[in-house]
Amino acid sequence: MVQLRKLFHKGNDQIGIYFGFDEGLKIKAKSIGAQWSHSHKCWYVLYNKENYNLIKRNFDDIEIVKDENNKRPSEPAVVQHENVHIAEVISEIQPTLRAVHKGLDPETVGRIVFTGSIGKYWILKVPYKEGLTPKLMDIKGVYWNKGQKAFFVLRHVNVKIKVEALLGIGEIFPRDYFNLERVVDVKKNRTRINTVLADLKTDFIPIPSSRENRFKHTLLFI
Repeated sequence: MVQLRKLFHKGNDQIGIYFGFDEGLKIKAKSIGAQWSHSHKCWYVLYNKENYNLIKRNFDDIEIVKDENNKRPSEPAVVQHENVHIAEVISEIQPTLRAVHKGLDPETVGRIVFTGSIGKYWILKVPYKEGLTPKLMDIKGVYWNKGQKAFFVLRHVNVKIKVEALLGIGEIFPRDYFNLERVVDVKKNRTRINTVLADLKTDFIPIPSSRENRFKHTLLFI
């Protein structure tokens, strides 16, 4: 069981993520960018819709705990991240979390299509929308391919989480992540092989010819 509580920490409202000792949950908390608070004895992320969506995607059994002593400040009219109050029950908050990007209309959502993968990239077709497309391009690991007229998204768990959180339409990509470590190892091995070949020394060993009195030079690799 994972409990969520609103808390004020380091000058900002945060979503506190509380659970007992569980290495699996700890790894999940780190994967969404949560930090550990020694004072509150919990993991926490900044209090906004995007992070609440990330928590919902990564943790199965969630309980929202409302702290009666934590009086909520009045919400500003316009903020960069749209704040949401952690409600006493999840159903109170779900209707406001259908799309992280404000103004993502049903027609646009219907035109967002995952078409498969090529190499280390997923292929995602997203119609141009002012305010959304630049944010998509700002995510490290997302590239525009003119030939395919689609976004190429690196098959990495962090990139997957960020793109899906931005679009806010649920899980889009499969979990067939590309093994970047294996590519690095292959490149390192190739570098080692090239270095060895470059360092090979050749010796010319004179061998007398039976037909002639001169020497033939035979190239030997050592």
